[in-house]
Amino acid sequence: MTVYKNCTHEIFAGFGEYARWDGMVERITKYADDNRHVVVEVSPPLGWCAANTLSAASRACSVLPTCGTNSSALLTACRCFDVRSNRYFMFDIATNRVSYLVQVWEKFARRKDRLRERRSYPQNDSVLEIFLPGSLFAVKDLHTVRGERRVINFYSAARLDGLVRREKIFGFKLVEHFVGRDDRLEYRSATFGPPGAAGAAGGTFAADSAAAGTAGQQHNTSSSSTHAAGSMSSASASGAATERALPIQKITEKYGRNPDKPADADVAKRVFHLAAGRTVLQYHHGEGRLTAGSLVFHKDGPAQAVQVDPLAPKPQARQLLEIYKSLQAAEKEVLQHVRDSEWEGREIGRMRINQEQTITLEAPYYDITRIQVM
Repeated sequence: MTVYKNCTHEIFAGFGEYARWDGMVERITKYADDNRHVVVEVSPPLGWCAANTLSAASRACSVLPTCGTNSSALLTACRCFDVRSNRYFMFDIATNRVSYLVQVWEKFARRKDRLRERRSYPQNDSVLEIFLPGSLFAVKDLHTVRGERRVINFYSAARLDGLVRREKIFGFKLVEHFVGRDDRLEYRSATFGPPGAAGAAGGTFAADSAAAGTAGQQHNTSSSSTHAAGSMSSASASGAATERALPIQKITEKYGRNPDKPADADVAKRVFHLAAGRTVLQYHHGEGRLTAGSLVFHKDGPAQAVQVDPLAPKPQARQLLEIYKSLQAAEKEVLQHVRDSEWEGREIGRMRINQEQTITLEAPYYDITRIQVM
């Protein structure tokens, strides 16, 4: 370990990449000065000389012995834990300066869960985990802010649904981005309402569409080919506890341009206003046009059509009825997709907690240490 000003750098190299049972090979801990310049009461560890003795006995802190120099040198800093604020800090003996923990970088190797790096930010109560290819659900990185949001980036080439990013703002919104899909879907978002919101749990067309969300755990397997005692498990557990099957008020989908279709027939955006009982179809802009056509369907009332080309034939009632029926099926399907996405997000958080509680390496740690000793 090397102790710098407001930073500690640890390298675990006893047996190369198998230096630790959890596969950690390196850790960098960063601190930031507390502007309040609080003088804390700490008790020095045994072995310190009188010159390094602090002024008062400890009642609120327990000192974790860390040193970046040899044993004969005088210690100038110690790493402490404040029981009252539940935070680690660095205490400089010479200046009585307090530096609180702001960031921890940990690097791993040869873990079965494919975890490569973890970055913890205690001040924001957030954790960023980075994975190698081959992780469960093809997760590339997972950023969790406790009780606020969870952002997951995926290896899209390893997934059948082309999902590249999912962001869940707990209790408010779910946003997904896609690439390389046959249906040219690029974006999907769902806005949630408060529990028991009137008209939000159902759909524009189907009275029983609220029940579709309860089947979210029947996940389509084709679409998805922590610290155990620290911030990762607490952040994930808090996120899982915050998530509930809230009623969906609005779902928005955006599609890329299909050159094989005319712009007036190529859907660019599809919005299901479930709470208001209204569905809006917006078409792509034609070449050289500033506006685009649209269709609006109401649960109770006639459809409204906006055409950009005045010479184009107006849609007949039969055509509108066919579009209306196709949207009935599409609404049920998209509701199920949203619930499946919610389930997958919860499952990723749950599995990360389990993986941190039962860490396994590609080659068992004790087998490697036994071979090295022999």
